Amino acid sequence: MLCKTVATIGGTPLVHRGLETILRHHYNHLLFAPTLASLPAGTVPDLVVLLVPDRTRRTASLLEQVERADCKSIVAIGPYLRTLVISRAFRAGLSAYALRQTSAEQLKNAIVAAESGVRYTDPALERQWLDEQVYGHACTQQKTLTRRQREILQLIVEELTTDEIAQRLFLSRCTIESHRANLLTKLDVRNTAGLVREAMRLDLYKSPASHGNRT
Repeated sequence: MLCKTVATIGGTPLVHRGLETILRHHYNHLLFAPTLASLPAGTVPDLVVLLVPDRTRRTASLLEQVERADCKSIVAIGPYLRTLVISRAFRAGLSAYALRQTSAEQLKNAIVAAESGVRYTDPALERQWLDEQVYGHACTQQKTLTRRQREILQLIVEELTTDEIAQRLFLSRCTIESHRANLLTKLDVRNTAGLVREAMRLDLYKSPASHGNRT
């Protein structure tokens, strides 16, 4: 056996059954919980498997859970994420990142690597990142945003209204609307939902929790 206890955080019962099929022959104690805090008191897992949600705060969720996990071996399974997001997660303590569509064999490889202290990144993600380095599209988009635009985008993702953003930054409503229009143009989206999606895809959103950890 590679370890005794595996704690899987997040996901649905259907996903849990699939993971159980893969892991039950190798691990003798499988735990499933919606959050790390909901694990039984005193639980110290040998391996933590984080199921990254497919929603607007998935980047913040991944980083927050990695930082909270009291475990040396942490494997995350989720959607495509930017290079910067995964890099930050690795620095925070993540051991391996696998895509949801990964094969059972690749998932086992990710877990073995995590248990061995070797970082593992899904091969499909590595190919995507190589393409980004060649074409540089995402990096160009990030560099074209001004400091003020990044600040306003952050507040939009946090669901503040135009009036609330204006009050927070001591700017006029018209100025905020102008910045918002420029953001829509630069990120090539049509509405607020598109801004939120691109902010997460390009790793432009910094969670309040991560800000607090740096102070």
